[in-house]
Amino acid sequence: MAEKKTPKKNILLTDEQIVNGFIALSQQLHKQHQDSRNIESRVHITLWTFLAFIAYLSVSTDKLHLGKFAAIILVIIPIHFIWLLKIQRGEVIDSKLSNHYRTEAEIILRSSKSMSNPSSNKYKSFEEEERSKMIGWIEWAFKSYYWWIIVDVGMTILLSIGDWFLLR
Repeated sequence: MAEKKTPKKNILLTDEQIVNGFIALSQQLHKQHQDSRNIESRVHITLWTFLAFIAYLSVSTDKLHLGKFAAIILVIIPIHFIWLLKIQRGEVIDSKLSNHYRTEAEIILRSSKSMSNPSSNKYKSFEEEERSKMIGWIEWAFKSYYWWIIVDVGMTILLSIGDWFLLR
């Protein structure tokens, strides 16, 4: 079992250093989230292109018919579904942590006052920003990113079943 590393001494940090740390963590997780999404989209395009290519081959040549073994193409569906669950879960966690670190930095920023105008507090929180507001039912329906799995796996199901019909 891996040992948990603990700092040897307490280090006092300024608010600026703490905010910079939270911002760096938020940016790193945001980049990780974006990288995961890029890999995810490339895998989808590759998988769907492969399935379309099999359909093309089965239509263009009469030799590519597998009979009862054509059902092997349907194995792609649960594999794609399980992979999507793993990657979507990671993306959601990365996004939530990135937002959490940003919010922590915002709390420190909101609690501090501007040196030029100590009575002002211009910072809006993530929740207060207009760009993050949606119509209530839309926000509720799409709050979880797991609905996207249905869309992605649905396309894989359609292509796989089409291939199965062509290959049998």
